Amino acid sequence: MDIDPKDITISKEFQSIVVPKQLTGPVKAILQEKKLSATETKNVVDDPNGKRIILIPEVTELPKEVLEKVPEAKLEPYPVTLTYKQLTYIELLRHYIPEPLVIPTSFETIGHIAHLNLPDELLPYKKVIGECIILKNPCIKTVAIKQGPINNVYRNMELEVIAGKNDFITEVKQSGFTFKMDFSKVYWNSRLQYEHDSVVATFKENSLVCDAMCGIGPFAVRAAKKGCRVRANDLNPDSYYWLKENCKINGVSENVECFNMDAREFIRKQFDNGGCDYIVMNLPGTAVEFLDAIGEGAKKNRETARMPIVIFHSFDNKDGDYVASLRARAEKALGMKLPEMDIHNVRDVSPGKFMFRCTFSCADLFADEDDDKPHKVE
Repeated sequence: MDIDPKDITISKEFQSIVVPKQLTGPVKAILQEKKLSATETKNVVDDPNGKRIILIPEVTELPKEVLEKVPEAKLEPYPVTLTYKQLTYIELLRHYIPEPLVIPTSFETIGHIAHLNLPDELLPYKKVIGECIILKNPCIKTVAIKQGPINNVYRNMELEVIAGKNDFITEVKQSGFTFKMDFSKVYWNSRLQYEHDSVVATFKENSLVCDAMCGIGPFAVRAAKKGCRVRANDLNPDSYYWLKENCKINGVSENVECFNMDAREFIRKQFDNGGCDYIVMNLPGTAVEFLDAIGEGAKKNRETARMPIVIFHSFDNKDGDYVASLRARAEKALGMKLPEMDIHNVRDVSPGKFMFRCTFSCADLFADEDDDKPHKVE
């Protein structure tokens, strides 16, 4: 597709009134207060009989306050040629994308990067979509789309730049923290800011937090700044690199031990080394499967290790009995019955698919003192 949105012009008919020059200010103030003045174009122009005030197209009658000042005023159509600077993002794209195709209006912002998912029917228009996003959002320098699902062990996406610079090194500021990353090589979701804040708010100061799937450190950095001691781990070597960088940037390196290893091995080591207060597993696609390491570690070190509170994220279908589903999957992986597990709906991921936060205490696994061993799942 031959793309140059800057060449697009549209003729649009507005309403207008002519007023004496000396009344321009008072009349314009009334119209602006009532949100009737045009905002897409210059709203006052010269006219042989005074000044012409441009109004929005939807105006059908003038306010009585205007007629009191200018009784002879009447609505008159006024055509205006709008350029790309005055057109909205949707108006620009509708020049290229025909009805009934839906123009994408939302995207994730990661520093100077805009990231969005496009349905197949919009892929032929991906370049112009990217160009228009940059035109109407001056802070955006790179627009990228995801090529297929996230299905590799490192959780990073295969990205295609559809407009702007091929530059994925970026910074995000959240809740007073700065996170730097190569967005093409690590996992990051700006929509999880509130979840990061909410989870860390439950941690007690001076507690030991073990983040088994920490990414570039959104939980770890927050927890360390709160005064927790943190052991943070990620299998992805790029995440490990940026984790250390973000600890330095945010001044928490002394409170965070960084690891680059398999999460199961990391979890087992925590139990073998005396336990901790919290274990966090923010890998919704597979975190529940890693509960086997927690079950093994808790049983093996029941008498010698602190029993942590476990917080893990998981996807499930909200339309079904997600409580029973999440509990069954957790108990199967643990190899133990769960007396109690708190389940919180974090966000809507896709139609019918939700992300949940599940929390339980390992101490509760051994609540029945009449049994020598934990109940096993048959």
